Amino acid sequence: MSPDPKALILQHQGDAPAGLALEALQARDIPWQIVRLDRDEPLPDPNDVTFAISLGSEASADDELEWIATELAWLRAADRADTPILGVCFGAQMLAVALGGGVSRASRPERGWVHVATDEPELIAAGPWLTWHDDEIELPGEAQLVARNESGVQAFRLRRHLGVQFHPEATPEIVAGWGQENGDRAIDHGALMDAAARELSRAAAAKLFGGFIAAVDRRYTARPAPAPRGRAQAGPD
Repeated sequence: MSPDPKALILQHQGDAPAGLALEALQARDIPWQIVRLDRDEPLPDPNDVTFAISLGSEASADDELEWIATELAWLRAADRADTPILGVCFGAQMLAVALGGGVSRASRPERGWVHVATDEPELIAAGPWLTWHDDEIELPGEAQLVARNESGVQAFRLRRHLGVQFHPEATPEIVAGWGQENGDRAIDHGALMDAAARELSRAAAAKLFGGFIAAVDRRYTARPAPAPRGRAQAGPD
């Protein structure tokens, strides 16, 4: 493994940035690169990346879009290169599809805060976690189910990869953007923001991101109050 770690962040739209994932990288002084797949930005060789985080999207992982096909091919190449991937919501669905699983439309969308039954509470807390998706994950045959609820798969492992159906990266600012853009009148945006202020847990997110990074290499321990490094976080368009 390279002595100079670099995280790759796969971002798919302006209002779905890395959020709390960047705090975890900053706390370990790990440089990062953000690639916007929806803008056809070029991807690096997966052998040159220490690990990658694939973020959320309004798209579905089985949509016939050129950038989705590009990312699926890159995820398969990363798996062959033994480059760990952390998939978040759409990113988890992409990881599942890339490695032999699939996605299907959920009988009802999940919006808001959920609790999960977790087999690894030291990594994935029971919740509450913010969830915001219309699809369900169909696990690859070799995957290990790690967390679940009545809606189905909430977290899985496959080799060095981890996929989570919820959004540990979310901040109140990110939630506010989603609430403003969402056209579902059934959502009470005021209540959504009140819940964001009350429910979002930086501690649970830090544990999840930190646990994933530590599994990549135990040298990557958090450092107090680091200076931010890497490229500026992309915000909403």
